[in-house]
Amino acid sequence: MLLRRLLAVSVDWLFIVAWGVALFGIVIGVNASGHLTPQSPLQAQLLGFTTMTLPVVVTMSVLESSKMQATPGKRLLRLRVCRTDGERVSLLRAIGRNALKFLPWELGHGLAWTLAMGGDADPPMWLLALGILATLGPAWWVIALWRRGHTPYDRASGTVVQRR
Repeated sequence: MLLRRLLAVSVDWLFIVAWGVALFGIVIGVNASGHLTPQSPLQAQLLGFTTMTLPVVVTMSVLESSKMQATPGKRLLRLRVCRTDGERVSLLRAIGRNALKFLPWELGHGLAWTLAMGGDADPPMWLLALGILATLGPAWWVIALWRRGHTPYDRASGTVVQRR
């Protein structure tokens, strides 16, 4: 099951990368004048969240709470997301699941933006905590999936990923 889930995530990441490339092209075209350039790490984080993370989380949540119960990667690998009782997840539960799943991604973005836009000053120590969480979160999830068969975000949201 671990291999199937990792392959499913890999397929889903191809879609996320495609969205990122399309978004990058749009931003370059629209921002040719430089008017949309973020002026602070917080502005950059909010722009990235609203244009990249939020659409990805919502799309995955809609797909996992639909009759398909799966993202494209899960569907291809014949997996489905459901509640622990086997019933279809609600949109709200799927949003919670995916928000937890993408939290390390957002922490990593916050770290990257703060470092990139922080100037020559030494980075604050709280950035170390962001870096650790952004790195250890996914590692913890893979280890939990390998050892227990469920990720922490599945347990927290009351969901499981099963074979179809």
